[in-house]
Amino acid sequence: MGHMPWFFAGISLAATGVCVAVASVVLLRDQKNRLNRVFAVLCISVAYWSFVQFQSRQAPDALTAAFWIKASAPWPLAEALLLHFILVFTERAKLLAGKLTYVLIYLPAVIIALIDLSTNWITGTPVKVAWGWTSIRPGTAMNVIGDLYVIIWTFAALYLAFEYYRTQEDARLRQRAFWVLAGISIPIVAGITTDVLLPQFFPSPEFGPASAALGIAFCAGYAMWRYELFSITPARAADKILSTMSDSLLLTDPDGRILTANRAAQELLSTRPNGPLYANIDDILVGTTFRDLLERPVGEASARQTGETETTLRTRAGDIPVSLAWSTMAASDGSPMGVVWIARDISERRQIDRLRSDLIATVSHELRNPLAVIIGSAGMLERLYETGRHESCLHAIRRINKRSQEMGQLVEGLLDMRRIEMGDFSPQLEDVDLGGLVRGEADALLLSDAHELVIDVSTPMPAVCCDRQRISAAIGNLLRNAVKFSPDGGRIEVRVWHRDSIAHIVVKDQGIGISPADRERVFERFVQADMSSTRSFGGTGIGLYLVREIMKAHGGRVSIESEPGKGSSFSLELPVLGPAGSHLDIGNSGAGITNIKM
Repeated sequence: MGHMPWFFAGISLAATGVCVAVASVVLLRDQKNRLNRVFAVLCISVAYWSFVQFQSRQAPDALTAAFWIKASAPWPLAEALLLHFILVFTERAKLLAGKLTYVLIYLPAVIIALIDLSTNWITGTPVKVAWGWTSIRPGTAMNVIGDLYVIIWTFAALYLAFEYYRTQEDARLRQRAFWVLAGISIPIVAGITTDVLLPQFFPSPEFGPASAALGIAFCAGYAMWRYELFSITPARAADKILSTMSDSLLLTDPDGRILTANRAAQELLSTRPNGPLYANIDDILVGTTFRDLLERPVGEASARQTGETETTLRTRAGDIPVSLAWSTMAASDGSPMGVVWIARDISERRQIDRLRSDLIATVSHELRNPLAVIIGSAGMLERLYETGRHESCLHAIRRINKRSQEMGQLVEGLLDMRRIEMGDFSPQLEDVDLGGLVRGEADALLLSDAHELVIDVSTPMPAVCCDRQRISAAIGNLLRNAVKFSPDGGRIEVRVWHRDSIAHIVVKDQGIGISPADRERVFERFVQADMSSTRSFGGTGIGLYLVREIMKAHGGRVSIESEPGKGSSFSLELPVLGPAGSHLDIGNSGAGITNIKM
């Protein structure tokens, strides 16, 4: 009986040595790896727990035993480190991205450890039993809370490890998860046995630190030796790179049968969600075949074949254009091994190319029309001047001027679009009379009698601090759209007023209207409500996009109310931002209601 304390103390000391040895091996393998560092700290915490148990069990007297029992107060940190380790092992990067997760993991452990260190609510006074000194657990609420903490944290780690094991498709990763899961289970089973079941029949020593060390030593040690856990090998690094790359990678045999695929390819090319891949690469190639792409059959010559082309792949979501590169593989004796394929989705690039082509065609069309008018008017002006009909030259001059302004507006709009994309779009602020600005844009339209334009400007109207040229362009775009999409005889209304330091401009027409599905899209680049209207009505499709960006640059907004066949109403809201009480005398600049046949 006298040797039993030393026997059980020796078990605790052996557990200490095992944990320190495992921690050293893990750190020597890769000190920079986060998983290795957390696991090493977990091992050291269990080693400390085992060491203080060794000291308390073979203590010479009650006072020394009490000191070492209190020294074991940081035991909850081992539970917290276990959960932290499992979160890292199961690749829960999102959970570990914020500080809140660490607070939830470690704060309860620190609180319980401090309470255990400063009170007798969790560990009581020491008592000597057959296996050495131990403490009598007091029946306090804090003791129950400590037990609940152990149960919740341990089973949370167990659940995360099990879910990771259950969802792993790679056999090696699945085996690693199995042995980590086994390592967690050993101290759980040991704790239930020695703390719950055996005491029902006879006194039983506590084996918490020893069982934790056994789980670490046996399971983690075996996983390190057999499945390269905690080590970064070239093969593991390559596997990690392939699994995280955004391009789809496939490996086929010399006959085109798909052998394996990375995660991106599995998500893109599986026959159904979480389903199997197609059997052969010819099943996903559209318009070509495995044999057509390769210059010669795999293995026909020992020379390595490489190539790249643009083709179409059949995916679960439909056919997509891809840039497809391939490289054949051969063994050292020249025998064929297979082909590596890398596919990159180029749908977005194709869309950009189409937009670029459409823009070139649209701009060419929009520039050709006013240029033809300018050339024709210039020739007519020359003939009129030669024949002495000087008074008739005025009409030709006005046409030249109007079309030149249209070309200038088009070019300026394209330049503004480029400035927006480059992040170099900033308004030049000055006090502006919005009523006068609206009247100026209306006068610049130079329309025929086909439309009726009504302008209503409230009085008094404060000066608005804005970029005169850009706001003028925004109003002009809305007016030109209203005229362009309104039928002959249609009425166009423009209202300008202010309320609560916000200036409002509303342009309402009786045109073709916009469907609910297109109301947001019309503010995108190169988009018109009806794509066929680009040719039937003309336009580059950037006018409303520029209106939206101009308003955003001023801290304002643009909104739309429309119904197909019943016209549209565009509203601009612009912060006044002008000096308090600053009002312009706009009696001569379009205040009140003006009814103009244009």
